[in-house]
Amino acid sequence: MARGAPSPADLRVIRELAAREVVVTASQLESWRRAGLLPRHQRRGLGRGQGSVVDAVDPVVVESAAALARHLRQGRDRRLAVLEWFAEAGMGVRPGAVEVPEPSIGAVRQALVWVLERSVSHRLVEFARSAAGRGEEGQDALYATAGRLVALRRGAASPALVRAALEAGETCRWRSKGRTPGAWCTWSRRSVWEWKK
Repeated sequence: MARGAPSPADLRVIRELAAREVVVTASQLESWRRAGLLPRHQRRGLGRGQGSVVDAVDPVVVESAAALARHLRQGRDRRLAVLEWFAEAGMGVRPGAVEVPEPSIGAVRQALVWVLERSVSHRLVEFARSAAGRGEEGQDALYATAGRLVALRRGAASPALVRAALEAGETCRWRSKGRTPGAWCTWSRRSVWEWKK
């Protein structure tokens, strides 16, 4: 088949998804396939140089394409969509619903590494490694950077105040944007933050 022309199997996938009101193009299917996110159709050889044919579209291909269409939007990184798809696949199946297949392990691993490398914790660890052999100046720079990075987290409680409240067996007031005014947190014996009004 000439490049750019959708295969009959891809056309069947597109029609099946369109019946569910999910819009997918042939170029999207091919792009997802090249990225390793969508499995290829299983083909059967016709023998004696006659080529191959797809007898039936695998439901895994259809459900994988539906999951990608749900989670991918223009301008959004594919790796975030893969993580959402992975989380969706791990959820329980409702009666009458179709089971969502998991993305490939390689795609999930790549997405997780990508997210972790961009986390504040990873940046702190990398900075600590680079500051390890630089003496007091390196330590001072590490503490300044750590303070700056941790301060970016809204709603972070002062560790000294939380510790003092915990040692005294009291509750600590928590004032942050996005929380209900007057909300406070207590540390339970099960090591779980409980929100109370």
